[in-house]
Amino acid sequence: MEFKEDIRKYFSNKLKASLIGPLSDDEVLEESPKSKYLYGYLSPTPKSEEEVSIAETISDSGNLSIGAIENTSSELNDDDEFEQPLELVYEPSSMGISFQIKTNNELKLKVKFARYFEIEEEGKKLWKRKGFEYEKLISYKNKKVILEDEIYLHIYSVFKKSENFYMYTITLINDLTIRSTEDYVDKTPYILFQPEINISTIDDNVFTERPINLNSGDYETRMYEFLYSNSRPLCFGHGVSTQWNESKNEIWTEYLPIHEINPIDKNARKYFYKINIKNLEANFLGKSDRKILTETLSNFIQVYESWIEEEIKNKLDDFPDISRDFASSNLEICENVIKRIKSTIDYLDKNESFRNAFQLANLAIAEQSSWKSESNIFIWRPFQLAFILLVLESFREENSDSKKVADLLWFPTGGGKTEAYLCIISFLLFKSSFKSKEIDDPGTQVFIRYTLRLLTTQQFERATSLVLASDYIRKESKFCNKNSKPFSIGLWIGQYSSPNTRKKAMELLENEEIQTGDPRQINECPCCKSELFWEFKPEAPFSPTCRNKSCKVSGDLPIYTVDEDIYNVRPSIILGTTDKFIRILKVPNTNRLFYSSTGRNPELILQDELHLISGPLGSISGLFEAAIDMICSQKNPIKIIGSTATIKNANVQVKTLFDRELVQFPPQGISFDDSCFAVEDKNERGRLYIGVSTMCNSPKQALAGIVAGAFHHAQNIYYEMKEGTEEKEQAETFTTLVSYFNSLKELGGANVLYQDQVIEKLKSIAKDFNQNTYSIQNICELTSQRSQQQIKTFLEDLHLTRDSDGSLDACLSTNMISVGVDVSRLGLMIINGQTKSKSEYIQASSRVGRKFPGIVISVYNANKVRDKSCYENFKDIHQSLYKDVEVTSLTPFSPECIKKALPSVIVTACRHLSEFALNSPDLSQFNDTFSEVSNFLIERCRRISPENLKFLENQIKDFEADWIDIKPKNYFKSPKNKGKSLMIDAEIAASSNKTFEEYACITNVRNVEAEALIRVIDPARRRRRG
Repeated sequence: MEFKEDIRKYFSNKLKASLIGPLSDDEVLEESPKSKYLYGYLSPTPKSEEEVSIAETISDSGNLSIGAIENTSSELNDDDEFEQPLELVYEPSSMGISFQIKTNNELKLKVKFARYFEIEEEGKKLWKRKGFEYEKLISYKNKKVILEDEIYLHIYSVFKKSENFYMYTITLINDLTIRSTEDYVDKTPYILFQPEINISTIDDNVFTERPINLNSGDYETRMYEFLYSNSRPLCFGHGVSTQWNESKNEIWTEYLPIHEINPIDKNARKYFYKINIKNLEANFLGKSDRKILTETLSNFIQVYESWIEEEIKNKLDDFPDISRDFASSNLEICENVIKRIKSTIDYLDKNESFRNAFQLANLAIAEQSSWKSESNIFIWRPFQLAFILLVLESFREENSDSKKVADLLWFPTGGGKTEAYLCIISFLLFKSSFKSKEIDDPGTQVFIRYTLRLLTTQQFERATSLVLASDYIRKESKFCNKNSKPFSIGLWIGQYSSPNTRKKAMELLENEEIQTGDPRQINECPCCKSELFWEFKPEAPFSPTCRNKSCKVSGDLPIYTVDEDIYNVRPSIILGTTDKFIRILKVPNTNRLFYSSTGRNPELILQDELHLISGPLGSISGLFEAAIDMICSQKNPIKIIGSTATIKNANVQVKTLFDRELVQFPPQGISFDDSCFAVEDKNERGRLYIGVSTMCNSPKQALAGIVAGAFHHAQNIYYEMKEGTEEKEQAETFTTLVSYFNSLKELGGANVLYQDQVIEKLKSIAKDFNQNTYSIQNICELTSQRSQQQIKTFLEDLHLTRDSDGSLDACLSTNMISVGVDVSRLGLMIINGQTKSKSEYIQASSRVGRKFPGIVISVYNANKVRDKSCYENFKDIHQSLYKDVEVTSLTPFSPECIKKALPSVIVTACRHLSEFALNSPDLSQFNDTFSEVSNFLIERCRRISPENLKFLENQIKDFEADWIDIKPKNYFKSPKNKGKSLMIDAEIAASSNKTFEEYACITNVRNVEAEALIRVIDPARRRRRG
């Protein structure tokens, strides 16, 4: 089959026919259309007192308009979390559309629906479709338009004087009366199927967008309202979704709304087309002489300077006063950014070692890229190169002012943020390689932190490739000292993913089937792709060996995955989870990571996926961050950079978490769709979102029908496409159906559903379309309940194409898939129910459509107010997807957080700042350090949360008094330690029935809400913990 249109439109049409109908305009069905089609119909309004009572009950609980009730029964099983009793399934009797328009001229109205009437052929009961279509001219004077007896339109209109427009709500109501003396009557002939309201203007009139509001809400909310002022809704639905055309002169109701997100042009060709593409090659920048390099970078950034002039400065006077204030604010940020970038270019021109480090880093990036394919030439995207130049300005001087600023890289998922910060890291490695390790040992230079182990292990492979490429360049370069420390990398993520000790690693390797903690995190050489060999050698760190003698990095590779080795070697880069960094409280050897043999501190902390540091995890992390900041910044401030694809109020989050001001890159201009570096490409196809409602069915039944419809049509389209075509290749990305669930329990129920009801639905759909029957057989579950090895296997299986042995039919996942899963062939996803946050929705749906534009089917539970609102406003929400990302919440200095984590934070800081305190809890020997830590925390609280300052001061005094009073012999209580202890693991204390004198110490930042136990304390003790 040859195909000329977007196959995704073909897919959505087939899906609509399966879920809503009709299969054909004059179809004759063997089963009731009410059984065949999931939703998208209007039942007669309830007439009996019993029906009205039940309808009002459901309406009150679900915030729905009164509708009909399907009078069947079903029991709710305990394990069906998202199943609803069928006697409470809501069937609407009306649907409508609201809009506004400036004039009171007549509007053209079209209404369509169908009814199915029972017929008999050859002794069989069948249902024949009959379509109805009406056209009317209406105005604001109309109140009611009769279409058929008891089927009518209710029109509500009002003139809003303050905004100078007319507001309308037009509702289609099915008020048919069922006339029968029978006890049971089949309501099917009285139901309106596939209803649609279409309204268009006459002459040159257009519908009016929702008014812009720049006067209410916090600053960030008003800024987003300004940036999205050109993306406002024309209408919204009631019990149905709506759509409108680009000309803004036609609107209509839609039960299966679709919206295509305009993709971001990652190369910003709209503005950087003048730049010779060769000049953005990493290899070119790495080998150019000083003059050409300076000229190239200056010409590059001139494009941005011109954009600021033409797109912001020259348009300021066009804005009214309040909008001009927002534009001027963004202009100031853009000018500060370009000032820093120019400063970097100037310093590259003047300082030879700085320039050498930058060029060697580019060569390392080019070398790493060539390992993927010899013909693979790495070309910088403009936003990547600009961000690198922005951040490098912080390393001109050891005590640069911009080191006290956190730089955040914001760019949509899949844009290439990783390569940008890997180049910055490589720059720092080379910058330290110009002296011998005896003179200047850099120690551990960079901490890269993630919140999820899946993301950490995946990014470890990419970072390892960069480190090996950089070290290869170091050995070959004439600029690097031959006696400088080799570049290395360590994975520091916890014993369930990598072992803590060499002894444990040896025990694991003796076990043929390792489920958790396998130290062999990389199995093939990043350079030559040959197998790596992991073997223990006496007195040597445990690391892999590449035995391919022709490989550029042949031999022992500086890759470390055992904690004990990491503490001894002090790798150049350490990748770790947020939880692992909390362990520095209890593990003295971690002190070696913060100091080199020549006294150097780490230079950079990279916090990836910054938006995940929120809630309880973020609050505890924020308080611990004070200790880490103090430890790492003894001589000079440590630089902090972050990256994310979804965040709002980032300046508040960064200030609360890191006590730093924020520079978000690329900064916004006057519109969300154009920041010079991130420009929406309206000529390319983007991800297609499809909205589906569970109305008229229980969520479980609806999901079964949606999954079956999506899976069948995806498979059938693939087999219909002609071999060797791009359409065939794109269709292949739809053949593995990814399903997202908000909880493990929902996922578990769905797994049973996929192997039960979905199978029957697939057979029915195949019969309807006279096509082959497809079945879902090979399913994987991507959840936190799976071991590291299982997850790794599943990710490998997801790369298998449809014709490969072992390819997956479906992948069921929780929010684990939303971060770190990068499988380019995935193209079809179902999101079951509105996610807990908009950020999660964006992150999860961005996992599909990397190779070709993908499809995301959002299933909205009609009985949940939030889901219903999202469905009715589907187009508006998706055309401004990033606008309503929720603000992240962090409260590190709240009283509860202080009570829970303050003792752990103080002990952590003292142990790593005082050589004596590291191994002895005798406070009298490091009183000055305790005072220094206390003052640091007090001043930080004063800047971040001054309202809690007094509480913090009292808690510090109480803790100090208790510490002196206890006179501990040990820091931590354990069976091995004799004498009094200062602290005990919080988890041990919470799980015990005993009461403890010791303070609870935090050992991870996830399980921060342990059970609350009542503790009786001797009133003679001076302990006031609130």
